[in-house]
Amino acid sequence: MKSIIKYCGCLAVSIALLLPLVSCAQSKTEQVVVLKKPGLPVIYFRVMISAGSAMDPAAKPGLAYFTANLLNKGTTSYARDQLEDKLSQIGAQMEISVDKEVVVITGKTLAEKVGEFYSIFREILTAPTFTEDQVKKMQSEQLDQINAIREDDSRLALGVFENKLFEGHRYGHLVEGTEEAVKGFTRNDAYRFYRDNYLQGNILAGVSGAVEDTLVERFEADLGKMPSGQVIRSAAELKVEKTRRVILVEKENRAQTQLRIGHVVDYNRTNPDYFPMRLLAAYLGEHRVAFGRLSQTIREQRGLAYGAYAYCEYFRQAGWSKLMDNGVVRSDQYFHMMTYPKEANGKFCTKLMLSEMTKLTTAPVSQDDFDRVQAYVANQYAFLMETPDKQLGMRLDELWYKTPGFVDKYQESLNKVPHSEMQSVALDHLHPDHVLIVAVVSNGEAMKKELLSADTKLELPSGSTEGDLKSINDQIKAFDLNLKPEDIVIVKAREMFR
Repeated sequence: MKSIIKYCGCLAVSIALLLPLVSCAQSKTEQVVVLKKPGLPVIYFRVMISAGSAMDPAAKPGLAYFTANLLNKGTTSYARDQLEDKLSQIGAQMEISVDKEVVVITGKTLAEKVGEFYSIFREILTAPTFTEDQVKKMQSEQLDQINAIREDDSRLALGVFENKLFEGHRYGHLVEGTEEAVKGFTRNDAYRFYRDNYLQGNILAGVSGAVEDTLVERFEADLGKMPSGQVIRSAAELKVEKTRRVILVEKENRAQTQLRIGHVVDYNRTNPDYFPMRLLAAYLGEHRVAFGRLSQTIREQRGLAYGAYAYCEYFRQAGWSKLMDNGVVRSDQYFHMMTYPKEANGKFCTKLMLSEMTKLTTAPVSQDDFDRVQAYVANQYAFLMETPDKQLGMRLDELWYKTPGFVDKYQESLNKVPHSEMQSVALDHLHPDHVLIVAVVSNGEAMKKELLSADTKLELPSGSTEGDLKSINDQIKAFDLNLKPEDIVIVKAREMFR
């Protein structure tokens, strides 16, 4: 799949439910979405730059993250401390996030302070200085982030999973990079990356709230001063494995096994199959929601883990909510399932999850289950759009994917998915025989031996018995992982991302 962001015309937008007036403004070289909410005391800004880690030079993984996080560490008019103090004084907030494809800069301020805030916001975007002292501090902060990923089993498992899944692809390294690369970053590296990627053709932007036309004009004019041009991305093909593979990430003294199971897919939000796949993933396990099939079988029925979920695309949680965040657009996607059982139950849970994934390709979801999941996911729309900043994020994501109508027709598209289509979509996009399995374990050799053995252990919580589940458990234990010794690789957690 290609991921080329091209300049496109103004998208007519409307949010009848939540905003009484919505307009779309556009400068000569960028798209600027304007969502007007008269009387709202807060104004939100969002800029999306196609300058994520996919644009890292091959020898400098993590440079996009490094550059983006230096933007608010000093500008032509403000030192880092001055920026932080000024934002604090006016009660404003700014955040910078970096993913594979994009950097997203967001800001919010009281409407009465918008003039003071905007002078800071524009400088962070258009006039960063990349001073030597801040470069050194940022190197230290980024190295700390990489180490924090190694220390967090969930993030570690996901990082190893994505790196292997996208090996040889431009997504095939941590957004934060590697320690070796980060230690070598210089001010000139950041400056050149900024110069080469922060271009008009790479930018989508928006503002929402009690927006005056003069602010929009100023915003457009400042974006219009950014260097012209656009980066054209390579269209590297994803490598699709035709067998099950396992990576055991060895980390001492683990009480739980973090499991990630999945594979790359040939759809994203531009594909009509996105909506039925969204429902299939929710049926298996909506994030932090207990009604999913995986949560029911792993947590409710057997008490093997606190949660188990599935995702039809890369998922980043929005703050403390259960919902998908905005600004994590990706042209190349993957399906995956996750859970975190006691280590003794790692093999059983792996078989159980693959069994449930396989069932979707061999038998239709029941009508009742389908209706329940369809209603739940469709009704989430209100929460995805409940504030002007979320609406702005959804609109810009829609522009990035170039899917006019995606937001306005979101509920309709979900509700139009027929029950009869679910199994055929599962057959097209779910491949339980071709998955990558990543597990964080205490002893890699012991787990490898267990995975290759004919036996499968199941340790229920104290006081629990199998009861009526025994025959089902026996079927799960009999599920053939079809693994050979060469399919299983053991790596050391401490050696990851070096």
